[in-house]
Amino acid sequence: MRRKVVLQISTMMALFGFALACAENPTEPTFDAAFDVPVASSQAISMNQAAQQTGYTLLKWRSPLGSDVHVSKRCTVARGCEIEMENFGVDVVVIIPGGALSQDEVISVTALAGEYVNFEFGPHGTQFNEAIRVKVATADTNAQKRQDLVALYWIYDANGNPVVQEELPATVGRKKIEFRPDHFSGYAIAM
Repeated sequence: MRRKVVLQISTMMALFGFALACAENPTEPTFDAAFDVPVASSQAISMNQAAQQTGYTLLKWRSPLGSDVHVSKRCTVARGCEIEMENFGVDVVVIIPGGALSQDEVISVTALAGEYVNFEFGPHGTQFNEAIRVKVATADTNAQKRQDLVALYWIYDANGNPVVQEELPATVGRKKIEFRPDHFSGYAIAM
């Protein structure tokens, strides 16, 4: 019996030691630099600076978000889904039509904390067979009478700085701003 306990403890210690040896730095989390860098207010400012380098300024929420607002939903290939986020000063609808997905997925939408209209959609890298629709209520933003808006697709570089990769046209209706991405990543609405 004692031999069995000693063997179990030795095995657990060996596994723990192996895990520590394999970690790059066991006291700090690691991130995929292209996607998973935590967004803090300084990075929101960096995102606005990245937008300004392309000639835009990020749209602002009427009331800054004190924390990320997140919602997720299972979507199917056949039926698609509609994901609604209507709380904490955010009114967003994501419409994924049937046939747009290649496999059933749990889709997530996160409005990032801070003053800028800035989102992360997941799973990151999801490609759609046709463009989906993202609608944001104009009443929640400073966009109201502007017609010259774009959605900026962004990623983080290896240093954790946001980099604009693509500009998508955004249409402004009476109550909604709409853009139509064909893949998921980070997007910010800019003017």
